[in-house]
Amino acid sequence: MYSLLIIFFLINYNTFAKTMKDLPYHHLPDGSFRNPEGSPLRDPNFKWDMSKW
Repeated sequence: MYSLLIIFFLINYNTFAKTMKDLPYHHLPDGSFRNPEGSPLRDPNFKWDMSKW
């Protein structure tokens, strides 16, 4: 029973690793991210209030 679970886990883990090789378009090669076109720009003067979170 445990060997069947291990084999199932390894197959799923391997397919997950293959899909993560093709990163989504918002991931850049240098490790940063980009927003899609038309997304709102972030206001640098915005003050985050932790008490509301």
